[in-house]
Amino acid sequence: MTSETTKEKGILYLGPKVWQETAANSFAAKSTPSLIDPSEFLTTEILDKVERPKL
Repeated sequence: MTSETTKEKGILYLGPKVWQETAANSFAAKSTPSLIDPSEFLTTEILDKVERPKL
């Protein structure tokens, strides 16, 4: 999973839209029994505090 945000801020940094799309794709593929809301448990707070390698 990559996005413009990942290209700008570095590896592991994905915006909420990417996580929402991934959750929707997993549900559509029947990989998960229900559609989850990633905003309830995912944050980039720790990534904002550290130096990350750039892609």
